[in-house]
Amino acid sequence: DLGSNALTGEIPENIKYNMPDLEYLDLSDNYSSEKEEGLSGTIPELRNMPNLYYVDLSTNQFTGSIPSTFMDDVVKRNEIELVEVSDNFLTGTVPNILTGAPLESLRFESNEITGIDEGMCARTTDNCDSILCRPGWFESAEGRNNDKITPPAICKPCPSSDYAFFGVKYCDSYDTNAPTYSPLARAPTDVNLGQKEILDLFFEATGGKQWTNRNNWENPNKSHCDRFGVICTDSASGAKIVTGLSLPDNNLVGKVPRELFHLQELANLNLAKNEILVDIQDGIGGRTDLRSVSLSGVRIGNWNDMTTVFRRVSSLKMGWTAMTHDIFVNQVLKLTNLEE
Repeated sequence: DLGSNALTGEIPENIKYNMPDLEYLDLSDNYSSEKEEGLSGTIPELRNMPNLYYVDLSTNQFTGSIPSTFMDDVVKRNEIELVEVSDNFLTGTVPNILTGAPLESLRFESNEITGIDEGMCARTTDNCDSILCRPGWFESAEGRNNDKITPPAICKPCPSSDYAFFGVKYCDSYDTNAPTYSPLARAPTDVNLGQKEILDLFFEATGGKQWTNRNNWENPNKSHCDRFGVICTDSASGAKIVTGLSLPDNNLVGKVPRELFHLQELANLNLAKNEILVDIQDGIGGRTDLRSVSLSGVRIGNWNDMTTVFRRVSSLKMGWTAMTHDIFVNQVLKLTNLEE
């Protein structure tokens, strides 16, 4: 039990070889809202652990998708008490894992889940809602239907249906009842931020006050389109639309916020030669129409999502990044629109 212990870093993949007798694993609540850190990286498969009956990885900063072979070697699945990965940054589809385990023991809510495997849904009698509430619906206790608790958890419709993710606990990201520790409590509303708000968030997240050039970024009398590095074009209605962001070698630091990928017409992105982390999985579910990307010399997270986020990119520059041969072959070479 190492829950609520301010742990950071990633879980080593070789854990599955070194702990075959493990039965109980609690690494929950290591996320710190003050320091914005906790356990991170992808979730390991936790294979070769046949006796596991309790796993809690909730309230951390895990990213990527849930492995389809997660805890595949558990033998007495009907005795599983809890398997929880809620309140992280997990994306993709909930796979059909742990067949035979009680559904009420499996917790996936408050992530960025965009689908549920058909086999998983087939184990329910309420159209998947006992796994996770469908997009546009919410349930404040567990983000799903559960008649095994008191009072019963029942998914209810949000006032607006404009929500992308399964398993939402709160319709309004500014709901005063929403727990501040939950990294994804605000997710549904973040995607609807305006252009100026997204750029403001980007400025703060990347140490804007220390940028080499931050001309007009802090000037309330100037349009966001007048900011250094921001490229805008006129829409058919005459409105200014952000279509480009070019800030290479400008002393940016920190992690690029996922909200940047919700600039709907962003086509050109150049953040090369900055001390920043760009997590490619943050672009999943985004609204950008990226065509030209330059990220040379920056840190990259979750390479395996390139074919989804960069599917329309024709120009890609990623020199001096930790790209392996496998990434090049399995990701870059599969970008069908790539020209350079």
